[in-house]
Amino acid sequence: MTGVKDCRLKIGFVQTAGDVLPVEIIEYTHPKGCWNRRNTGEVGAWHICWSTDDVDAAVQRLGDNDVHVISEAQTLSEGPWKGSSSVLLRDPDGVVVELLAPSGQGRGIGRLLGLHHVSLTVADVQEAHRFLCHQLGLEGIAPILPDPTSSSAEDAGSSGVGATYAKCPTSGLVVELIQAQTRLEAPWPDVNDVGCVHLCFRVDSIHEAYEMLTKQGIEFAGPPVEITGGVNKGAYAIYLRGPGGLKCELFQGPPTRVS
Repeated sequence: MTGVKDCRLKIGFVQTAGDVLPVEIIEYTHPKGCWNRRNTGEVGAWHICWSTDDVDAAVQRLGDNDVHVISEAQTLSEGPWKGSSSVLLRDPDGVVVELLAPSGQGRGIGRLLGLHHVSLTVADVQEAHRFLCHQLGLEGIAPILPDPTSSSAEDAGSSGVGATYAKCPTSGLVVELIQAQTRLEAPWPDVNDVGCVHLCFRVDSIHEAYEMLTKQGIEFAGPPVEITGGVNKGAYAIYLRGPGGLKCELFQGPPTRVS
């Protein structure tokens, strides 16, 4: 399924009380990958964002537990979450985590309210957006900001840096796509590298999706594979590669069991 021969994995799932979707955490016990920490603005960099009822209170609570704060909280000045308060943290594996308090949110105790969005830095934001929306079926919810082809973007010396957003129509998960700050291509981390991330989308029929996307030229690690153990026993999954090495998974849930 993963394309990594003879691999062995430990897998866990976490979610807050307000989440529809879990976050999957994977450790490759064999073969061990590289420590692939990406700096902000490099292809393959990413972060996950949870909403919170109070950014400052959350930072205080997490700081007491030795979580590294990258920058002070700031108010977002553009994009779909304009006016929200945001802060960036780094976990023990070097993964960047964002906490965001929506605009108008009152004072709270710093608890997490739910998964807010996942952010990916890609080589070509327009290409990645077309892939997610036109081939995988996500919904575009905002134009590219700024437009990498506009003269104002070039005049600003941004080297075409832009961002856009897409939403999964069933779960509501928002994916933020950010164009890398350099035009140089950089390889996406391998799936067993520490710090690699993939997006997983649930489908009704994984075999039909596999056949359809294969005809469209999508590169898969292999055919659909049945999951034979764990909480998803009886489900099917498959890994695929998008533009620039962007990694995704398709997942068909286990059959409904009637007691």
